[in-house]
Amino acid sequence: MNLMSDEKRQPRSISSQVLLAVNLPIALMLRGLLVLQYHREMTQAVAEKRASLNDEAIAIHASVSHLANTHGDRAVQEYIDSVSERMRATWSPHHHIVVRVRKKLLVDRHSRAESCRMLIEDHFGDSPESEGELLRATKHVPGEYSNGEIAVKVSETTDLIRRSARRDILLQLGVLATLGLLAALFFNLMLLRLLGRPLKQLLSVVANISNGQLGVQAPRLRSREMDVLATGINSMSTRLANADQNRRLQMMQAKQIQQHLLPNGVDVPRLQTAHVFEPADEVGGDYYDFLPLRDGSWLICLADVTGHGVPAAMGAAMLKTLLLAESERNIFDLPSAMANMNNRFADTILPGNFASLFLGRWCPKSLELTYANAGHEPAVLLRSTGEVDYLESTGMLLGIDSSEQWEEKCVHLCHCDRLLLFSDGATETHDSEGRMFGRSRLVDALVQNADCGPSLAVVNVDRSVSEFRGDSPPFDDLTLVLLKCDSPSATECKASLNESPKFQPSDSATSVEPDWNSPLCLSAS
Repeated sequence: MNLMSDEKRQPRSISSQVLLAVNLPIALMLRGLLVLQYHREMTQAVAEKRASLNDEAIAIHASVSHLANTHGDRAVQEYIDSVSERMRATWSPHHHIVVRVRKKLLVDRHSRAESCRMLIEDHFGDSPESEGELLRATKHVPGEYSNGEIAVKVSETTDLIRRSARRDILLQLGVLATLGLLAALFFNLMLLRLLGRPLKQLLSVVANISNGQLGVQAPRLRSREMDVLATGINSMSTRLANADQNRRLQMMQAKQIQQHLLPNGVDVPRLQTAHVFEPADEVGGDYYDFLPLRDGSWLICLADVTGHGVPAAMGAAMLKTLLLAESERNIFDLPSAMANMNNRFADTILPGNFASLFLGRWCPKSLELTYANAGHEPAVLLRSTGEVDYLESTGMLLGIDSSEQWEEKCVHLCHCDRLLLFSDGATETHDSEGRMFGRSRLVDALVQNADCGPSLAVVNVDRSVSEFRGDSPPFDDLTLVLLKCDSPSATECKASLNESPKFQPSDSATSVEPDWNSPLCLSAS
């Protein structure tokens, strides 16, 4: 689970990583600066308050000295109470005054006993040396003045000093924090402008290239490093576009060569032919041909090399070369031709590759088709009577065993009999739900178009396969070859079929009743 979560986790963008790496230290430094500034301002406020209390103690000392010498301690007590009451009413409810006159302590009558005790301990003990120690050591800030036998100490609570100073300090710190945030925001915007925007432009160009828009160019950028990167991407894009153009040109030429290898405008006696060739790529591994032999018979073949694309097309071209060599022999023997082609194909093809091949020898005089099937899809024979038979495999695939031998079989055709040769790209076509087209649908499409001429029928069968596939891309090369027997005498043809013992119909034969008297069936397409 952890490995799967790590694989799905997307890395952060470089802009977010740079912003995090820059802003995090700045935020920590700004926080530390604000905390330090807060303590400094608070210490300064306490120091200023202490100086103010010292001045107040000096003023009270002068008054107490006069009253003590002229009116006595009672007048001093009344004076202390009066001053303390005015200070509490106008400034602080925790304002305390302590006076020592000739070793006698006088405290304002509004102070509680506990407060007086703490005040006396604080004021007449050892005072802290610094303001920071004062804040940590006591809850009061004293101001004092002594001369001779009279000493005066005035105090305020630190909470009051903090409350009165905190508002101004927080206002200053708020201004500093706002300025810092504005500076950080400006810095981030400049960083994104200099780094984030160029990276997005370059990523957009790279995404377009990966989507097939070869040759697209990135704009010139202001920074040297980004401009060098953009120049490299532009150069790569241009080279890829040129390479793709050369590849397309070469594939177009290869497609033309492959089309030239296929039969075009070849007339086979007593047969009407129609074919569809749709490679999955520019070129494919399917190959079909009609080749004349010296004795007047014809070779009819359909091969399917494993895979598709250029390697399969090279294998198909190799099979054509081997078949041409066999067709030029003075005496042609089908099993020997299959064995010779197998030996040479196995010697030249890459290990693990192979090909299926249906090879038939058509005799126009006797209307007989002798065939050998090397692991290819069974050809579909649709009789004029509506029966459907299959010309099954008579041996294994080419290129597997150099010593393999193939059995030949013979079938007799009559007028309007149809033979459909096809590659597995037709039957193994899948729809969007993963269902396979299959042989039964292919036969149904052939039967449904039995009244059509071969050219229209093969197009309709191909359309049925395409409509079944829908928007899904083709998985393999697709080839359809439809042959229709065109005998001048249907009666004579059927009589010879009844006398021929060479072909045994398949157990899976089905019967349909197309209109064989239709003009489309009786006339050449």
